[in-house]
Amino acid sequence: CLICNYVSKISMALQSRCTRFRFAPLKESKIAAMLVRVAAAEKVSLDESGRKAIMRLSNGDMRSCLNILQSTVMAYGEVTENTVHLCTGKPLRRDISQIANVLLNMDFQTAYSTIKELQTEKGIALSDILHDLHLTFINVKEIKLENKSYLLQQMADIEHRLSIGTGEDLQLGALVGACQIIRDSIS
Repeated sequence: CLICNYVSKISMALQSRCTRFRFAPLKESKIAAMLVRVAAAEKVSLDESGRKAIMRLSNGDMRSCLNILQSTVMAYGEVTENTVHLCTGKPLRRDISQIANVLLNMDFQTAYSTIKELQTEKGIALSDILHDLHLTFINVKEIKLENKSYLLQQMADIEHRLSIGTGEDLQLGALVGACQIIRDSIS
């Protein structure tokens, strides 16, 4: 029995001798109950914001939930939204909101330097910003549909270029530039 998240990491020779099972993500209510149970059994300080952050970051994967919980407790002793995000290196929602606001309201140079400073200060990777930023842009009603389409395509291209090794500084410039193009259309 092999359990993994990425089948592509297992050699084809081994895959050909296995039966593949896919499991749907667990429901939030099940994950929440299990996290509370584990935290109580282990005498871990788990607050509501920390529990919600773990559930959001794990995408329904209980193994990931427990891993995040354990890592956060070992690193910080308590589980809050802030400690979970510090432990995982993922940006907080308020950081993403701030970045979206900067991208849509500031000139190129100011936006670039502000986001770069935030990345350095909080240790946030551009790929993580892109991952969370797309949902924010989808929900901005002031951005026209065709501009959302353009922006999401640009973000997908940036994410692809990051995955093949292009530098973050250049791709941050591309993100700021794409937002500058659509910024004028926002009323």
